[in-house]
Amino acid sequence: MKKEMTSFDIMAMSAELQKLIGSYVEKIYQPQTNRLHFRFNIPGNGKENLIVELGKWIYLDPAAKPPGKTLSYGMFLRKYLINGKIIRIQQRKFDRIVEFVIDRRGEFQLVLEMFGKGNVVLIKDGMILQPLHSKSWSGREMRAHREYSFPPERTDVPRLSQEEILSIITSSEKDLVRALAVDLNLGGVYAEELCHRTGVDKSVPAKGLEKEAAEPLLAALGELLDDISHPAPRIVFEEDVPADVVPVRLKKYDNLRQEERETFSQAISEHLAGQPKEVKKDERVAKLERRRRQQEEALQKNQEKAVESHEIAEFIYTHYELVDATIQTLRSEEAPDGVELLSRDPKKKAAVIRVEDREIEIHYREDLNANAQRYYVKEKTAKSKIQSLRLRIEETGRELELAEKKREKEVEKREPTKKLWVDRFRWFLSSEGFLVLGGRDAKSNEKVVKKHLEPGDRYAHADMSGAPSIVVKKGSEAGEDTLRETCQFALSFSKAWSKGLASGSAYWVNPEQVSKRAESGEYLPRGGFMIRGKRNYVHKLPLEVAVGEISYEGARKIVCGPPEAVKHHSESVFIFTPGKESANKVAKDLSEHYNVPIEEVLRILPPGGLEKPSPA
Repeated sequence: MKKEMTSFDIMAMSAELQKLIGSYVEKIYQPQTNRLHFRFNIPGNGKENLIVELGKWIYLDPAAKPPGKTLSYGMFLRKYLINGKIIRIQQRKFDRIVEFVIDRRGEFQLVLEMFGKGNVVLIKDGMILQPLHSKSWSGREMRAHREYSFPPERTDVPRLSQEEILSIITSSEKDLVRALAVDLNLGGVYAEELCHRTGVDKSVPAKGLEKEAAEPLLAALGELLDDISHPAPRIVFEEDVPADVVPVRLKKYDNLRQEERETFSQAISEHLAGQPKEVKKDERVAKLERRRRQQEEALQKNQEKAVESHEIAEFIYTHYELVDATIQTLRSEEAPDGVELLSRDPKKKAAVIRVEDREIEIHYREDLNANAQRYYVKEKTAKSKIQSLRLRIEETGRELELAEKKREKEVEKREPTKKLWVDRFRWFLSSEGFLVLGGRDAKSNEKVVKKHLEPGDRYAHADMSGAPSIVVKKGSEAGEDTLRETCQFALSFSKAWSKGLASGSAYWVNPEQVSKRAESGEYLPRGGFMIRGKRNYVHKLPLEVAVGEISYEGARKIVCGPPEAVKHHSESVFIFTPGKESANKVAKDLSEHYNVPIEEVLRILPPGGLEKPSPA
């Protein structure tokens, strides 16, 4: 079952997307972190929807309905791209990257990275405005305000000469199919197709491949590239389930049912719609079902044991003379005629015999009555277990019923957002995209400074005791807006909030001005720091915060921070000032609005009452 597109597929889709050239971006949605939905207005040719599942699929779907919600990165893209005109769409060489060039009072690049888990990057004048996922690699940094660089180039097959292609194949240490798939960047399906078309054994070593054997491969590769420039999209089925979707006919699938479609996008859309739905397994229910199954098996076993023990005890009495003679004989020699000795245990003074196809364990140092009584005791024990097991099965059944009801309710239960390292602190993203961290208490105040305040950062604090320590990561690059928002954040989470003040002051300083060493004769409590040198004050800061939904490090998060900062990254925002409304009541309303647990909202709100919110 195909789950993602290859470089060949991206090549075919890029050609199909050329119909969007000259269209205008009308709507952008982000219903899930790694899913985008673009709606384009094509002058004189109606509307078109582009669906992007990062790391997996990109295709056109004219029938796609607009999603019900949009996450923060979708809102960010709207700010820059709505009403922008599509100037160019192209595949980045032969990689799984699609680049859109959009004109909206200047040119923007929207780069869709479709490899790995995928990413979206908005670029202007070569600089990253904001990536969906911020990451760093050796020699490549995917962060706001950094120069964008494409990932290391992979083999660009369509632009290579036959000599260059042959050199790559024959210098590989892999077998032929892997050399084609990996070193030549064709992917597994198309590498096997070349072997299939030429009849070359895919398992032969690629290194040293004779030119005579390589020539058919080179010719087949040329044919395949030519086929993709003249597509014949189709869905490939295995037992009536879509197994693959390809832009051209592949000979390796000739023995499978195939259905052609007018466009590759249509084929992809139907391929995805035809996949069997994955049912999420509930471990609690599964565990109870396993327990009940084991209990029922044990019940069956004990029922059989009770019946068998009773029958053997009765058999001993009905065959009194034979069994008694066996007991007497076993004490000194082998079993008598008519009795088969199966095994003897001298230590236990016991033996297993077969009489009339019935196996019986006889303890020959005991008399017949004692041996029969042993089996009656086994019957009694088994019946006791049967009664206990029936009660336990009933109890497990009740637990299972409750668990299934609970599972049904949990379908609609509010799930917490993904936990990130920043959640150890108070935090927000400034309107300029800088990460701001703050302490929650004395312990985390100590930690945020000692562990996270580095050269090039900025430190902020409200102009009063008992306020949190705040760190602006890479604050030396931040503008006035970020520093003002940081100071407002420091003030809003200080004692000024619980006192109900309307405004106040805070300041910021450089990292080297922050010290844990007190002046002579003074004492610094845990979480307290000494500030030396000039403080950069910001006065008349309003005490107000905003709560909104943003996307950070690929996760949906609910944050509380300065209104201007939160509004920049979120569509649905509520603004609060100090008031008399209980935090629990506010958190309950917000948890319903954002569909997250109430505890998650309580954790981010300022310490104290709040005024009823006003939507931003």
